[in-house]
Amino acid sequence: MAKFSAYRSIVPNKDGYELIKYRPTMRPPGNVPYLVDNLWEWARPASYPCRRTSVFASPTKELAFKSGPPKGMAFEIEFYGQPVIAQLKGFTDSKYHPECKSLKKLLINLLRKESNEWWMDWNLQKKSQVCQLWFPCLRREEVEELFKTVPLLQAIKGEVQSKISYWNDVELVDIEDSKLPDLEGEIFFEARDGYRLLKKDESLMKEFENKLGGMLNR
Repeated sequence: MAKFSAYRSIVPNKDGYELIKYRPTMRPPGNVPYLVDNLWEWARPASYPCRRTSVFASPTKELAFKSGPPKGMAFEIEFYGQPVIAQLKGFTDSKYHPECKSLKKLLINLLRKESNEWWMDWNLQKKSQVCQLWFPCLRREEVEELFKTVPLLQAIKGEVQSKISYWNDVELVDIEDSKLPDLEGEIFFEARDGYRLLKKDESLMKEFENKLGGMLNR
């Protein structure tokens, strides 16, 4: 059976086609606010890939070009082992997800309601406690600790949790699936055994083999 294809755009270099190893080091988001990224990580189901250690890709070469770097080239991805793959349905990039704006607005409004004043008017102690949510790459347990120990955050914890719906729009993808859940949605994955970017001739051969496999399985 033919497997789905995923593409990643990079600026080619001599090492671009070799095995790319998994990087466990967290990387701060470049297209999503730190606050939102922290709240998404806090709400992330345990079986889903962590966005901070994931590699991002697209379901088509055209979309990979658009989301990639200037002078980048789109390559098909060859996975090794059993990667954990997810796709955001309905959005080509997580930066377009409505929660990138709505969660910040929600949090500020709830804090205002709970404290009876705008955060700009708080004393330094209040500001220094709550603003930690805006730090880059907080771990799940660190966000949980803030919501447990900071009185203002503790009071609004349940309402904030109930409003985080990002992971409802994300679906896990089996490496053996013949197609992706969405034709345009952003793909992200953790490939602990690594992955490789196929050269043009290799990609064409794989495409031919997939088509042939599909015909044989009809």
